Amino acid sequence: MSTVVTDYQTFVNLAEQSAYQNTLIKITLSKPRQVSDLKKRFYPTN
Repeated sequence: MSTVVTDYQTFVNLAEQSAYQNTLIKITLSKPRQVSDLKKRFYPTN
């Protein structure tokens, strides 16, 4: 997968998304019950 980053904000967004996915994978493998809490913390609903 190759993505051209045109500005810093895009880079930050990609980094945060990657970190979120990696953390989600780890927690899904270890403690599935915490996945919904993690989603709420990263992506709070209004």
